[in-house]
Amino acid sequence: MMVWVNLLPWREARLLRRWRQWRMLIIGSLVIALAVNILWISVLVSTNNHLQRAVSEAGAARQQADKAARYRQEALQQQLQLLQRWQQKQHQYLQSQAWLDFVERLGGRLPQSVWLTALQKTAASLRFAGLSLSVDDIALLTRQLGELGLFRRVNGGAIEQHTSGALSFTLTAMLEGEKEDE
Repeated sequence: MMVWVNLLPWREARLLRRWRQWRMLIIGSLVIALAVNILWISVLVSTNNHLQRAVSEAGAARQQADKAARYRQEALQQQLQLLQRWQQKQHQYLQSQAWLDFVERLGGRLPQSVWLTALQKTAASLRFAGLSLSVDDIALLTRQLGELGLFRRVNGGAIEQHTSGALSFTLTAMLEGEKEDE
């Protein structure tokens, strides 16, 4: 007679133990992989946040630099306008001073028998009207005006004799560096 021994529960227990070991190994591997992925994602999120912060700070710095550049540009524009106005005033002052000097010199150059009755300035010329007792004095005045160096040329105009014997005359002096009126 033979004795029947059932070895299946022992085999089943061993098989269950191996399945538990493999299951633990797989679950452990999955937990480790999940932990590594979570760690990797947190590093990426942290790096992304850092980069976004750096980009926003760079954008803010660029906006501030642009604003400062606009302020500097406006300040330079205002300084340029002030300088141009000052130069314009200086130029006007120098022109006024030159005409004042001219008028002072003109009084000393007038022959004794010549009186000026009108002085009219345009952009390109200066027109003199006056009275004289002799044509020679009018010619002398014309020559002296030409010698001043302010005029390109001096043209004589009409000369009329009045009943009192005085001569009325007009002279047109073309300014140096200016175009003639048309």
